[in-house]
Amino acid sequence: MALLAVSGMLAIPAPGRGVEVDPGRFKLIKLDLRFDRIVANDMWLEKIAEGFMWVEGPAWNREGEYLLFSDIPSNAVFKWKEGEGVSRFLTASGYTGKTSFEGKEPGSNGLTFDPAGRLVLCQHGDRRIARLERNGRTTSLAERYEGKRLNSPNDLVFKSNGDLYFTDRLSAWPRDSTILGRKSRSRESTASRRTVG
Repeated sequence: MALLAVSGMLAIPAPGRGVEVDPGRFKLIKLDLRFDRIVANDMWLEKIAEGFMWVEGPAWNREGEYLLFSDIPSNAVFKWKEGEGVSRFLTASGYTGKTSFEGKEPGSNGLTFDPAGRLVLCQHGDRRIARLERNGRTTSLAERYEGKRLNSPNDLVFKSNGDLYFTDRLSAWPRDSTILGRKSRSRESTASRRTVG
C-alpha cells in the first residue's frame, strides 16, 4: 500500500525522517506508536508529481478515483489519476478577478467534496468558500461573517449531517487594503466557522 504524495508540500518526509527506498518511494519512520492506529505498517510514501510551487488541500474523489490538489501561487487545481498522471483540473481556482492579483497567494487552499460529490474550495484570492457546480459555474457558500469579509479561508470539512466547517486564518491581506476594487473590512481574528446546509 502507498500513501500518495505530491512534491512541494504534501506528505514528503522531512530530511532525516524518511528513508528513500527507491526513486520516488519513501519508507515511513514512526516517532510515536499511536501512528499505527491510523496508518498501516506496510504503508510507504510515493511521490506522484513534482514541479509545483506550493501545494495544499488534497481531496480524494472516490467515485472518479482521482486526487485533486491546489497549487496556490499558480492559482490552479490539479488532478492526479493512476495511469494518467497529472493534468490541470481548474484555472483561476482561488482568484477570479479581472485585474492582476497583488498578493502572493491567489489560488485555492483547502479542497473537499460535498455530500453530492461537488468540489468545494477555500478561495484565498476571492476570500470566500465556493462550490464548483456540475455545469462549471461557481456558487459562493460563505463570504462574510458578522458583516465583515472573510480573511483567508484555509481548510474545510463536511460533518456527516451536511454542515460545513471551515477555518478562516489571518493572512497576507493588509487590514485596510483595497481588495477587489473596494476597501477591505476584514475580521481581526482567526476562527472556525460553520455553514449549515
